[in-house]
Amino acid sequence: MEKNGGLQFLIKNRDFRFLWTGQVVSQLGDAINWMARLGFVAIMAPGIGASLLLIWLMIPILTVGPFAGVMVDRFSRKVTMLLSDILRAGFVLLFIVVTVSYVSVRNQENSFIYKS
Repeated sequence: MEKNGGLQFLIKNRDFRFLWTGQVVSQLGDAINWMARLGFVAIMAPGIGASLLLIWLMIPILTVGPFAGVMVDRFSRKVTMLLSDILRAGFVLLFIVVTVSYVSVRNQENSFIYKS
């Protein structure tokens, strides 16, 4: 019996390594994006923020989801994945910039209150 199958075969398979690495990077990006959203909501609307975030995240799934499959089939999958990852990275950077600027403005306002 040959020992050509299993994990060793997958590790030696170049295409599988690329696919697996891409999936790991994508999952890492999803986790960072989720944490950025939660951090943004925790600062901006601490009480009801998590509920509003979940509702906000469901809106595109319910409205665009039925049509997205047709659109993806008409365009290159590679280009679609690349553009969606770039847009997601842009939104994460936007979350970071807005959150840092909000926190810095908020700290400046609080420093004036405590100085007197």
